[in-house]
Amino acid sequence: MIFETLAKFLPYLSFMIGASVWSKTGRKPTDDAIIIFIIGAPGTGKGTQSTFLVKHFGLQHLSYGDLMRGLRKSGDPGVSGLKTKPNTGNPSVPDDMGAWLLWREIRNGGLKGKEFWLVDGFPRRPEQIEEWLHLLPPAVLTLYLKCPQDVSKQRVASRGEEAGVEARPEDLNPETAMHRIEEFYNNADFVVAKLEEKGMKVFEVDTNRSPEDVQKELEKIMKPLIKSISSSIQRS
Repeated sequence: MIFETLAKFLPYLSFMIGASVWSKTGRKPTDDAIIIFIIGAPGTGKGTQSTFLVKHFGLQHLSYGDLMRGLRKSGDPGVSGLKTKPNTGNPSVPDDMGAWLLWREIRNGGLKGKEFWLVDGFPRRPEQIEEWLHLLPPAVLTLYLKCPQDVSKQRVASRGEEAGVEARPEDLNPETAMHRIEEFYNNADFVVAKLEEKGMKVFEVDTNRSPEDVQKELEKIMKPLIKSISSSIQRS
């Protein structure tokens, strides 16, 4: 019985150990991270546009989906004892644990001063935003990639059929893929509302067009932001 209880709370033990790093100083080692969120349903082009933004603007990239898939394969002791999601097989991570895992990745990513981080696929629920703000700075910008649900579903179906060795297991199963899309849209309005409530800017970007046209709009949004923040850093 004792061992079962310990196993149940092991993930939170890891969280408490991480939190103790700054508890005495009041300053977290990730306070200098400059955060940009990019969110969107499967099939809206997050992966393609994240790759573009990382290369074009020199951002550090952190994918929440890749992190969850990595945890599934790694046997990370920080998530042992957690249930798995039936639709993906990834760990069903509590909101505070999800935020902490991202914090841990940024902390361990060799953060040197003020750096831009593109956090891909997070937040997915409004509750995650509250937990994020306990650990990390507010996002300076959220890019919300949007296209009609039927377009998302068609793209994911094609991706699952054609992706070959690069295919994600969740894309190869049509039922799983559709569930992920519907789950995103069920939460999207609440996520956007919570971000705006917390003072974080959200830019909606229509991705129902060519990737090149989307990239042109992303450049228009990102260039002034990067320039303004970089100038502010140089003056400080």
